[in-house]
Amino acid sequence: MIKKKIIISGVLTTESGLSIGGTKEDIGINTQDNPVVKNPLTNQPYIPGSSIKGKMRSLMELSGLAKGTKFPCGCGNKDCKVCKLFGAHMNMKSESGQPRVLFRDAYLTEEFDRLSNVIENKSETAIDRTTGTASKGSLRTKERIAAGVNFNYEIVILVHDNDNPAELQSLVETGLRMIETTGLGSKVTAGYGKVNFNIGADTYSVKTSDFVEG
Repeated sequence: MIKKKIIISGVLTTESGLSIGGTKEDIGINTQDNPVVKNPLTNQPYIPGSSIKGKMRSLMELSGLAKGTKFPCGCGNKDCKVCKLFGAHMNMKSESGQPRVLFRDAYLTEEFDRLSNVIENKSETAIDRTTGTASKGSLRTKERIAAGVNFNYEIVILVHDNDNPAELQSLVETGLRMIETTGLGSKVTAGYGKVNFNIGADTYSVKTSDFVEG
């Protein structure tokens, strides 16, 4: 049973351009070929909770925190930190139980939600390995969220009986730091996606309370 909830909230800051792709259909016809995902009601970018969750899980598995040998991990071992946090992949009889962590979509903070220039267009090209110059016809433009933009994020940890709340919180914070190290979204090896979750800053909050249904 769930006995408590821990709500982690804070401000994510982009420290380099961030690209989490949407689809052309999301923002209309005759628009950017490589758009970022946007709220259709405001046309402002946001960061899907699924993007943070997926990157965190992948990094935790690669770092050896999973007991299984196949990824996504579905071993369901009661001592598997990955299965406990995120759920055992495709395993309906796991010993680890239900997922403990919920990731909310992250939306622009109020100061940035009023701005119209939080998205930039970056031109890129492929390099011809023979000539060392731009390959013919390879020029493309990609949308990305500019560096220095802030988003409000929230992560909910559901603490079950026999869980260690401090351990669960520490695991989530470890995962956030892993993302800070490696980056979020696409093209992180090309300088995109450096983010800061500002753990420990004045904007960072951890609140624990009893879990109440309804």
